[in-house]
Amino acid sequence: MPEPPALLVFYGGRGDSDAERTVDDARLAAALDAVEAAREGGVERTILVTDQPDLTSDLPGLEVDFSAAPFHFGRRLAAVARRRQLDSVIYAGAGSVPLFAADDFREVASRLAGGVIVTNNSFSSDLIAFPANERALAVVGRVERDNALARAFDESGLPVEELPRTVATQMDIDSPSDLRILALTGEGGPRLRKHIVGLAPGTALYERTLPLFTNRASQIVVAGRVGSHSWAYLERETACR
Repeated sequence: MPEPPALLVFYGGRGDSDAERTVDDARLAAALDAVEAAREGGVERTILVTDQPDLTSDLPGLEVDFSAAPFHFGRRLAAVARRRQLDSVIYAGAGSVPLFAADDFREVASRLAGGVIVTNNSFSSDLIAFPANERALAVVGRVERDNALARAFDESGLPVEELPRTVATQMDIDSPSDLRILALTGEGGPRLRKHIVGLAPGTALYERTLPLFTNRASQIVVAGRVGSHSWAYLERETACR
């Protein structure tokens, strides 16, 4: 029987401003929540890959893989998988899929065992599970950013399967606004919820805005990068114009 995949979470590149550090701390909290959820979902080996020399964790059994060398995403990921002799990997960036629960990780592992590479987004991957064989690792080593990894696997002829697009598979932590949304909903793991509880007073604007989506007399402008999945949801679930 094959070993369960190892979870590798990448955390690094901390910012200098207060806002950046707030987001970075939330991403670390979400990463540790993901480790616990993955273990509950059957993952046995968990590794936190970082460029932070003083990073420690109170989670028993969590391995911390530190390097201060110039960072290249793919080479770092492939090197960790080879050095630690991993059979298969679930990769996630810190702050990726902060709403993933044990069952979500269990589903990823099950699909991976079926012989396909699994990702949350085929065009911009934040989480991806793959066999750590030489063919796959050769692809990994050439990729500079995690968002391009699923596409690289697909272009190399390896089968890639995308998880259903849900809030859990698409939510990630990139900015303070993501934290305020999480604070407003109360969702996320225990460490993340504890970290963002102090951000609740900053949700007043969101609380005033949300009812407008169900008001037929409202007109709302949505600007910026909005995926087709989000547009479809807005068209289907809102009453505003």
